[in-house]
Amino acid sequence: MQAAPRSAISRSIESDLDSYLDAIADATAIFREAVDAYLQGGSEGSCWRQAGKISEHLRTLDDMQQRLETGVRPQSALGDLVAEMIDPLTGVSRLLKDMKRQITGFAIESGFSSPRRCVPAYLVPDLQELSDEVCAAVDALVESYRPSLLWWEQPFSGEAEHGVSWYENQADRLSMQ
Repeated sequence: MQAAPRSAISRSIESDLDSYLDAIADATAIFREAVDAYLQGGSEGSCWRQAGKISEHLRTLDDMQQRLETGVRPQSALGDLVAEMIDPLTGVSRLLKDMKRQITGFAIESGFSSPRRCVPAYLVPDLQELSDEVCAAVDALVESYRPSLLWWEQPFSGEAEHGVSWYENQADRLSMQ
């Protein structure tokens, strides 16, 4: 049995989808860098650069998502894949916006407290663990949708060890401490 050739449009959308997933992974990398820099007492300027970097990155992600949603025929295999991805990726988008707010909060707070800023030592391991878990969950979701790896296979069901809301609740809990 020979697979039917995919159209140029299909390959283009698949490339856009792959780029979109790369951009999500890049956003989590920016978040990790910002958390590490903040916890290690990074400069105010560094915090603001990270905030600007993630803001620009999320604008690009929004544009890419719109292009994906409008560029795929609903009755195609790619259309089905994109439709199945929308709900989990909406949660990821919400999480990325929370990451952006946190990074911006780091920058604002560093302006008020720098150079004497110090994150309480007892919170550092929890904050690092939470940021690692959140980023790992987002990265796992991204990898589960890679068209080049899972093109005709069943996409990720969205059932991870913890859902997006669990990570949001954990972040809220830690921010109140």
